Amino acid sequence: MNFTRSRFARVATIGATTAAFGGVAFASPAHADPAPTCLNWSLNDSGSTDYLTVTNNCSQYKNYKVKLAFRTDSSCTGISPGVTQKWSWGYPGRFDGLENC
Repeated sequence: MNFTRSRFARVATIGATTAAFGGVAFASPAHADPAPTCLNWSLNDSGSTDYLTVTNNCSQYKNYKVKLAFRTDSSCTGISPGVTQKWSWGYPGRFDGLENC
């Protein structure tokens, strides 16, 4: 997977919960908790690689993850006030927003 992040990366494990029913496993429903609006972002999706910039304009440290369609979401990562982090991923990934974690 070509999902990268700037040098502020912190490794975390992404877990998935599934339940078996009739021999078929289904993913549990996601309960999205949007990131606060003081986490500002800008997206450049004009080419085959998308570039996302996230800046923490909050007064406190925040945890968030990047939600993507057609790609794996990012791990939960933290960002200090005033810090900017950069993300990128290739096609067919599509940015679906930031989520608390």
